[in-house]
Amino acid sequence: MSLIYPNTFHYDFNSPSNTVHIITHNLGDLQPLTQVIRDDTNEVIIPTSVVITSANVVTINLFVARAIRGKITHGRIAP
Repeated sequence: MSLIYPNTFHYDFNSPSNTVHIITHNLGDLQPLTQVIRDDTNEVIIPTSVVITSANVVTINLFVARAIRGKITHGRIAP
């Protein structure tokens, strides 16, 4: 089990149904952790791809259009 350090920041997002979701998080991180959840079933899903477009933007691609929500996390995780 890993502990999250106090200097960890999260950005919660919601996005309407689409196959491409562009999420602006403004966390200034080129290696953010991204969790994606289907709105209709509350299942954590694995997207087709998660592209770190910039230090402040993540693009989430899905095979099928879905409304999603999730969390983008920036920070250190203890070993």
